[in-house]
This record gives sequence, structure tokens and C-alpha cells, in this order.
Amino acid sequence: MKHKVGDKVVITGNISSHSYKIGEVAVITDVSKEFGDCYYCNSAVDSTKRYFLFDDEFEEYQETPITQDATGGPSLYYDMPYATWVTTNDQMEYLAEHKWGKYAIHLKDIFKGLCRWGDKQGTTPNYDARKIIYYGLRVLMMLEGKANVQKYLSDLKNDPQFKVLGVNPELYDLTKEID
Repeated sequence: MKHKVGDKVVITGNISSHSYKIGEVAVITDVSKEFGDCYYCNSAVDSTKRYFLFDDEFEEYQETPITQDATGGPSLYYDMPYATWVTTNDQMEYLAEHKWGKYAIHLKDIFKGLCRWGDKQGTTPNYDARKIIYYGLRVLMMLEGKANVQKYLSDLKNDPQFKVLGVNPELYDLTKEID
């Protein structure tokens, strides 16, 4: 058998009716000849997920070290770790399960807006930018609460970079009566 206990593998197929997702990482915990040459594996994320796999259902997982790039060049955390991802939906499903958690409901909409950026029929980059901001604020509200988001928006409104220079703000205060 070409693999040993402790090896990390990435799931690439499903012959044995396991419940792993394609692209999921597992760790070999036992080697068996019970059903032919097979390996018992636990999910690298959820150790309660234990299934047996055949050689044709996985490949060796290549650990990609994350390094700090002091030159400002590309960093490895931007690389796609799984060659089995075909669409952005594959990536979003992985991120939702392994990274985003409860924020996935909004982060997926931000991700989709960035990916399509005005290409969806009936939308524009302006539309997508507003959606990205909206869902970003929803995530911030989950993290910090509504009052902090309102304060943040107020601070942004008063930030000099968003003010119209040379304009008297009282002229645009529609709550005041005009004499």
C-alpha cells in the first residue's frame, strides 16, 4: 500500500459511497485489507467523519505553507488549494463550511458581487458595489451590533473624503424650512 497512517489526503472521487465532499481533506487513521486495499480516514476538520477509501478516491494532500511576503508580492493564501474546484460555487461552499461559518449568508453575496462585477444581465458595477457594501455592513452588524454600525456610518458621512468641498451643508439640509 502506498500510503501510511498519518498521511493527509484530499478527496478526489467517490467509489465507496463515503460522505466526504470532493476537495475535503482527510487523515489516514488505519490501513486495512478488509475490503481489498483500503484506508480508514477521518476528516481533517471533523474527526467524527470516518470512512474507508480506496486509492482511486484521493490523492496526497500538498501542504502549502503560508509565508509573509515582505515585498508586497503574491502570498500563498491567495492560491486555490484544490484542483477539484471547478466553479466559484465550489470555493464558496468550502469557505462557508471551513472558514466563514455563520457569516456565510452574507459573505457569499459579497463574493458573488465581486466575481460577476457588472456582468450579470441587468446589473452594473454600481449595483454590485452597493450590494457588496450592503452585505459588508450586515456582516459588521453581526460582529459589532447595530449601534456600532450606525456610528460607523455617521463617522463615514462626516469623513472629509466624502464631503463635497466648498459647499455649505445647510443649503442641502432638507429638514429646515426655507425663508
